[in-house]
Amino acid sequence: MKDVVKAGRTGAFRIRLENAPPLHGWAVQYVSGMEGEEEIEPGYYLANWQPEPQRGSVVFAFEAELNMVFHDEAYANHVRDSLKKSEIEAEVVWIG
Repeated sequence: MKDVVKAGRTGAFRIRLENAPPLHGWAVQYVSGMEGEEEIEPGYYLANWQPEPQRGSVVFAFEAELNMVFHDEAYANHVRDSLKKSEIEAEVVWIG
């Protein structure tokens, strides 16, 4: 990983919504580059992508469970390419 620092998060929480439709769209799936981070393994999905333009950064996270997709393949590819600049390999996969 290049130019990546672990964000000091106080915690994130998720509430499952009853009768929510299944996700379909473009997911970003982790391949390699974050070895040593015990909570991230190959095959995990991008679960948070939060650009912070005023800080010139982005907050992101991978999780085992699929929780997030992009509806625009071009934007999913942009996210993958942004991760690659920090030496994090990921792939864009269709979920549907």
